[in-house]
Amino acid sequence: VDTGEPMALKIIPFKQNDVKNVREIADEINNVKDINHENLVKFYGAELHSKEILIFMEFCGDQCTLEKLCMDQSGLPEQQVRDYTKSLLIA
Repeated sequence: VDTGEPMALKIIPFKQNDVKNVREIADEINNVKDINHENLVKFYGAELHSKEILIFMEFCGDQCTLEKLCMDQSGLPEQQVRDYTKSLLIA
């Protein structure tokens, strides 16, 4: 998968004969592969190898919004909470 942009890679190892687990992962990939929304991480593709599945996704930076929120102990201004909540509901 070549988008010309940085991307995230998730590696899911599995045992060689674990057909049930591989099928569940493939079903989940099929459920999200065609979703395209500005508030959701983009799915670029997946590769099945003999002992692992590679999932290629949009790279969202060093920290996700939740991690940033957890690090800030002072809370957020009400308008920012409204904006985040709206984005989540739209997604």
